[in-house]
This record gives sequence, structure tokens and C-alpha cells, in this order.
Amino acid sequence: MRMAAEVTVESEEKTDLIKSLTQIMGQSKSLQNSQSSSVEHEGVNEPNRQLTQQQCSATSISNSLESSEGIQKPKQEEKRHHEDCVDVRTDDTLSESLLNEPIEGKQKMEKLEQENSLLNKRIKSMESETFRCEAPVNELEQNNRTIMAEEQNEVQEKPKLTDAQLGDSKLSELQELRDQRLSQEDDSCKESNSTKTSIPQDGNESGFRELQAPTSLSFSQESETRVKPQSPPTNVFHDRLTKAIYSDEHQTQPPADDSKSQLKQLSQEKADLEASKLQLQTELDRLREENHQIKSWQTQRKKQCDEYKEAIKNQRTELENKQRSLEEFKQICQNQKIHLAEYKRQAEEDHSLMLNMKGTIGELIKRLEQHADEFDSKLMEEKRKQERLYKKLCEQSELRLKAEQRSAQLNASVEKLRRELAETWQLKESTV
Repeated sequence: MRMAAEVTVESEEKTDLIKSLTQIMGQSKSLQNSQSSSVEHEGVNEPNRQLTQQQCSATSISNSLESSEGIQKPKQEEKRHHEDCVDVRTDDTLSESLLNEPIEGKQKMEKLEQENSLLNKRIKSMESETFRCEAPVNELEQNNRTIMAEEQNEVQEKPKLTDAQLGDSKLSELQELRDQRLSQEDDSCKESNSTKTSIPQDGNESGFRELQAPTSLSFSQESETRVKPQSPPTNVFHDRLTKAIYSDEHQTQPPADDSKSQLKQLSQEKADLEASKLQLQTELDRLREENHQIKSWQTQRKKQCDEYKEAIKNQRTELENKQRSLEEFKQICQNQKIHLAEYKRQAEEDHSLMLNMKGTIGELIKRLEQHADEFDSKLMEEKRKQERLYKKLCEQSELRLKAEQRSAQLNASVEKLRRELAETWQLKESTV
């Protein structure tokens, strides 16, 4: 009975060990599933291999425990050595994976930082080009503004009269001066009583009117051509007219014979004025053409500046997108680092648990070996006791057989005696 109780206790201990190992295997599987889900979400796959290696080591331990009943000690030592080698490999793979993953993240971060630096350089170069293109445009705009301001100031300084009105007023002044000269010539002719003929007043007036008509036409044409805003050439023309009027006022009174020469001078002055007018008109057209070219060039430069600005905006948006992606990647790397730290901590805890489990399993195996040795010794003692008892039983059976034989002999002798007594009794009765 004692042997049966000890065997049942040992079997219960073995079943408890197997149950604890199965629970550990289930915990390792749950850890593997949870960590594999988190790692797949973040792009880490190496810890699964490590967990599978740990699982294989645990399964090898469980198998060794299950098969420890009918295996000798040398085989158990070989399995222990194999388990230690597997654990060392798992530790090496864990350390290598934990070292390689942050290195890859750093390399990606360095690549993204290099791309951002290149984009910043390109944006700076584009901005410098835009500033170079904007500089001449700004200079032209400033020159145009200064020219427009000067023209406005000149227009404000002069009286608010049209070109036609100015020409009419100057022609009336010239006509008055001419009348005064003619009256002075008539007076001088009458006083001198010379035989020289003088031009009558009517003839002078008609000639002056003949001269006046083209000048009025020229001034009307000038007014028609200069309906547009005044420019510096028109101011030059008016200055020349005022100088001519001033020179006419301060001239000495010529004699009557010089009237034809004066008319020729006036016609020559008229021709000079028309030539200067044409020259100024051509110069004005040239300046307008240059202004138009400058404006077209300015529009082109503005378009180029707008294009450069648009390109810079696009580059900035791309840079912002890259920076956002970089920040997101940094956040992902930070999260991965956190998860890796947690996983490292969990791996260390699992490793410590595995070491503790190894210690407990070793102690249990030692206890099992001790129990097996004790059980073997007890079995040998029981076998010896059984052999002794068997010998005793054999001896007792022999003694019993001998006793039975003796009892049979005694019974036979007793029956013989009974018979003899009965015969003797009968003989006695017969004798009586």
C-alpha cells in the first residue's frame, strides 16, 4: 500500500509539472500573438522569430519532462545542454534585432534630413533669382513713378490751358506787335518824306494774315495731335515760342524797307518751328515706343516673377509636405522606440521568467530524479521483502504439506486403532 501511495504521489507531481508547462506555453503563445499584432502594425517582424525560438525551447523542455520517465541521465544532460545553446542563440538574436532596428531608423532619418536640406537650398536659389529679376523691374517702376511725378508737377505749375488756347493767345500778341511796328513805320515814312515806297498797312495785314493762316493751321494740327496728356517735348516747343515773342518785343524798330526781310525771317522761323515740331514729334514717338517696350518687358518680367513665385510656392508646399511626412516618420520612429523599449522590457522579463522556470524545472527534475532513485531503492527493498516472503511461503507450504501428510498418516493410524478397538470390543462382547 505504501508503494502504491508513493507511485500515485509521484504521478500527481508529474501531472502538475506538465500542467504548469502547458500554462507557460499558452502564456508564451498569447504574448507572441499580442506582440506580433503590435509589431505588424509598426513594421517589425523579427521578434516573432525570437518568440518562436523561445516557444521551441519551451516545447523541448516539456517534451524532455514528458519523456523523462523512461530516459536515462546522460540523455537528460544532453537535452539540457541543447536547451542552453538555444537560449543563448535567442538572446543573441534579441540583442542583434534590438541593435539593428534603431540603426535603420537613424539611416532613414538622415536620408530625409538630406532631402530637406537639398530642398531648402533649391528654394533659396529660386528666391535669389526672383530677387535678381525683381530688382530691374523695381528700378523701372521707380523711374516711371519719378517721370510721372515730374510731369504732374510741370502740368500743375503751368496754367490750365489747352495747346490751341495758348497758340491763339500767342498769335494775338504777335499780331499786336506787328501792328505797332507798322504804325511806327508809317509815322517814320511821313516824317522823312522819302521816295522809298513802303508796304501799305492793308498789304502788311494781308501778308500777315497769309502768314497767320498756316500758323493757325499748324497750331490746330498741334492741338489735334496733342489732345493726349502733355509731355516734356510740348513744353520745349512752348518755351521756344515764348523766347521768340520775347526777342520780337526787344528788337529795335527796323525801317520800312526791312519788312520783307522780317517776313522772310518770320517764315524761316515758322519753318524752323515746324521742323523742331516734327523732330519733337519723332522724339515723342520714339519715347512712346521705348515706353511701350519697357512696359512689355516689365510685364514679361512680372510674368517671370509670378512663375518663379508659383514655383517657390510649389517648392514650399512640397517642403512642407516633406516636413510633415518627416515629422510623422519621426513620430512613428518614436513610437517604435517606445514599443521596442517595452518589448525589450517584456523580453527581459520573459527571459528572467524563463531563467526562473529553468531553475524551477531543474529543481523539479532533481526532485524527480531523487524520487526515482528513492523509488528504485524502495522497489529493490520490496522485491527483496517479497522474495523473503515467497521463500517463507514456500517453506510454510512445504511444512503444510508435511503436516497434511502427517495428519493423513495420523488419521490412518487413528482409524486403524478405532478398527482394532471395535474388533476388540466385539470380541469382548462375544466372549461375554
